[in-house]
Amino acid sequence: MKLDGIEVSPFKDDGPPPDNRIPQQP
Repeated sequence: MKLDGIEVSPFKDDGPPPDNRIPQQP
């Protein structure tokens, strides 16, 4: 998906990227 010539992720709508994909370490 491209918006104004900028390739954006279809998973990212208006908001921060999901951190659940990154294993959070204590």
